[in-house]
Amino acid sequence: TGAAAGGARDVELSTQVLEMALAADGGRDTENWSQLGHNHLYKGTLAAAERCFRTVVDLSGGRDFAALCSLADVQRRDGRPEEALASLQAALTVGPPPSTSMQRQALRAR
Repeated sequence: TGAAAGGARDVELSTQVLEMALAADGGRDTENWSQLGHNHLYKGTLAAAERCFRTVVDLSGGRDFAALCSLADVQRRDGRPEEALASLQAALTVGPPPSTSMQRQALRAR
């Protein structure tokens, strides 16, 4: 359909822009890597998505909860449940970032 084709074009354009941004900053921006990984996941290019999420995990010293969860999703989709489970266990060890409401509660408690 027209909407699906438009969405695919948007993702392709976004992918190109993210790749240029990463090239310009030396590949240090974890947000750009993460978004690029999600673009590849949308396109079904699992190997590229995995490379992006692993880069985020590496750049964060293994401390990025969302990247570990996304990596697990890629591994699950790729038929590697043991690796997905290990990535999820690593994510649980890190723990999710505090939510906005948790931050507000902490400020009120002070």
